[in-house]
Amino acid sequence: MSIVIDRTIVVDHDKIVVAVSGGIDSMVLLHLLASLRGRRKLELVVAHVDHQKRKASAEDARFVEALCAEYRIPFESLQLDPAGSGNFHDRARKIRYSFFRDVAKRYGATKIALAHQADDQAETILMRLVRGAALAGYAGIPEYAKKDGVELIRPLLHTSRAEIAAYQALHDIPYRVDESNAEDVYTRNRFRHRLMPEIAKENPRYLQKFAQFAAYIDEAHAVVRRLADEFVAAAVKFETDRVGFSASAFLRLEAAVRKEVVKLGFDRLTGDAVELSHAQMLAAIGIIAAIKPHGSYDLPGGCRIEKNYDCVAFVRHTEDAMPFSIPIPGFGRYPLPDGSVLSVAAKPDNIDGIQMELCYNYLDFIFPMTLRTRKNGDRIAFAYGTKKLKDLFIDRKLPMDERNRMALLIGKTGEVLWIPGLNIKAATPNGPETIYLNYTRG
Repeated sequence: MSIVIDRTIVVDHDKIVVAVSGGIDSMVLLHLLASLRGRRKLELVVAHVDHQKRKASAEDARFVEALCAEYRIPFESLQLDPAGSGNFHDRARKIRYSFFRDVAKRYGATKIALAHQADDQAETILMRLVRGAALAGYAGIPEYAKKDGVELIRPLLHTSRAEIAAYQALHDIPYRVDESNAEDVYTRNRFRHRLMPEIAKENPRYLQKFAQFAAYIDEAHAVVRRLADEFVAAAVKFETDRVGFSASAFLRLEAAVRKEVVKLGFDRLTGDAVELSHAQMLAAIGIIAAIKPHGSYDLPGGCRIEKNYDCVAFVRHTEDAMPFSIPIPGFGRYPLPDGSVLSVAAKPDNIDGIQMELCYNYLDFIFPMTLRTRKNGDRIAFAYGTKKLKDLFIDRKLPMDERNRMALLIGKTGEVLWIPGLNIKAATPNGPETIYLNYTRG
């Protein structure tokens, strides 16, 4: 029995971190790569993670370390804290991959080899079909992926569990047995023990069929991803804590491409650290497609999608705007909660910012003023009459959070004198006394 490792995945002179748990799959992978060291001039490093969820886990670590000493392969290990908060398996997976990348960086390796095999692939696809996933998720486990400058490779992905067992028996490769794999408390184990044998009865070649399905989905996703990438490059604007684009342009995309754009935008905002469910994705698209000009929907990871007319944005949650009211008894500099500054002076200055002049007969008619956020019923006077600030903001198509944060300069008798952020001045009487205002954004 022989297992051939694809030369396009493992090439001559590769430096590879091999993730080894001590189980049969990873031990066979290590044996295969170690046997190729001489011919392909490979440099290997073994990375082992002790999850400390089983009494025998420390023995697993010692077993792998001893074998590495026999193979003369560097060994690196990490112990996880099983008492951490949140879903242990999700947390452990993130820590594992972070550890593998750290080892690769320290040793100058460009690849991380993982021991997923064909049965793992079939189980993963079936689990995702039952649970639900994005389009790429239905393709199962990728044979190759690159992230943060390191390639994740799975040389055994097209090799069955039976073939691995035969190879192990032929070469008498030692390995450890994880007794928890026999327990049906875990979802994957239930699929493995109960569903996969029934599928095998229907078609003994089911592993090949799952592999074909994965390939079809992967090819379809490649097309969708290319179209989504083109839209993102042409129409999406990335800012700190914000990913924005046009609703009308988005709605011209095909349905599958829309979903991919939403996923890309959300992943970019969260650093690909939070999963977006199918229901949440549809809700986000529903906000964009709605006839209503405004809408928002809270997403996981402290994020939200917001729509204001044709502007759509994924944003990180910020604290709701708190009303403020700052007395302005006379000349001086007045800081705002967002870091902006309003300067009130008797003569013009040369500092950068939005500048405005107010003229009055006597300064007593204007001081004290107030700098505050809006209130219900606020109006501003123009030469042709007054207008509600609510209507003014709607005409300007300002997002709701921006309206709530907008600073207003209020006169002595409660009238709106100036909206610094929009540089809109009310109609005021002229006179010999002038005050000079300067608004610098925070």
